[in-house]
Amino acid sequence: MAPVTVAVFYNVLDALIFKSFLESYSVTCFLADDTFLSIHPMASQAIGGVKLNVHPDDFEKASALFQSFKEGKNEELLAEIPHCPECSSDSVLPLPPEPGIYYNEFRCFDCDHEWNDRNLHDLNPGHIE
Repeated sequence: MAPVTVAVFYNVLDALIFKSFLESYSVTCFLADDTFLSIHPMASQAIGGVKLNVHPDDFEKASALFQSFKEGKNEELLAEIPHCPECSSDSVLPLPPEPGIYYNEFRCFDCDHEWNDRNLHDLNPGHIE
């Protein structure tokens, strides 16, 4: 599945802020054209700005988060905190995503168990990483 653009920013800093906001809600995303525009910021309108892309399954959640972020209502949203499947601890941190990976990986700090939520996303079984 091809990634879907949720928002377009004409400032790299704004795009990075919202990207980190989405990642705090376990939405895996990436920026397109951010490197070029960080070097040549005046070319932003010429290439269409920095595009924030997500997996198609996360588009509705990311759109709702973007709308609430723009309206300043993000205090009402609660981040989904996964619990460790081994020890049920909530001392869990998402691991940094790799480019092109559309699932989240987690690590428990109490028992050092690592797991992912790949089964929650409808990925092609022949997906090569």
